[in-house]
Amino acid sequence: MNIALVDGSRIDDCELVSVGRGRPGHLWVHANGGDAFVPMSQVSDVWEVQGGRHV
Repeated sequence: MNIALVDGSRIDDCELVSVGRGRPGHLWVHANGGDAFVPMSQVSDVWEVQGGRHV
């Protein structure tokens, strides 16, 4: 999946681990070999890419 943040940055090719578990109000993702907890208030878009196209 890919995540666009409100500051214009992106987290591409990450794996969603959980939404709201452990840290309410956060997306827990695994990206670049590590875990990240992204505040949902900072997320502007989330999408999955399959076969080279936006789904």
